[in-house]
Amino acid sequence: KRQAWRVGGVGAEFFNGLLAPLAALDRQGRVLYVGTFCKIAFPALRLGYLVLPLALAPLFARRRALDMRHSEIGTQAVMAEFIATGHFQRHIRTMRRAARSRRDALLAGWPEDVPGCAPVPAVNAGLHLCVRVDSLARERALIAAANQVGVELNGLSNYWLADSETPLDDRAGLVLGFASVPEPDIAKALQMLRQAWGANQQVLS
Repeated sequence: KRQAWRVGGVGAEFFNGLLAPLAALDRQGRVLYVGTFCKIAFPALRLGYLVLPLALAPLFARRRALDMRHSEIGTQAVMAEFIATGHFQRHIRTMRRAARSRRDALLAGWPEDVPGCAPVPAVNAGLHLCVRVDSLARERALIAAANQVGVELNGLSNYWLADSETPLDDRAGLVLGFASVPEPDIAKALQMLRQAWGANQQVLS
């Protein structure tokens, strides 16, 4: 309608499959996807991609030739064959099942009675989830107690811009990644968290 471009990433895997990708809904060739293979393969590939409407491909190819003349082609050729022979799609299906299973293990085992923590949210996409916490002090106390038993958690407050106008306590939370952690390790980590946070109830309350 406004002849605008929609530029999006391809990193949000929908476990339930209910949402169609934007490109599948696009009838006017206005959707561009930008991404890398870091999450769906491994970061050491250092390989990105741009999915374009067919009419734009020659324009972007010419511009890329001006800006980047010496990109490494061996890895690109291997990945192109990996995709063309169907291995990439099978890999995506395998990783989607693994991510769903690990997400379910985290949701099922997360302690529900942690002082100051909001309920764990439902997650239908992505490889992380965030649990809101009622204050920055509590966020730091929860993370410190987790670190004491060897469980790594990230504070949501670390992801805010320093000059944000949002009050400090409203930035607090826990960021939980589950993509690369097998289910038995998730269960073990959650048990350790329950013990650590239970032993520090006086500090956390």
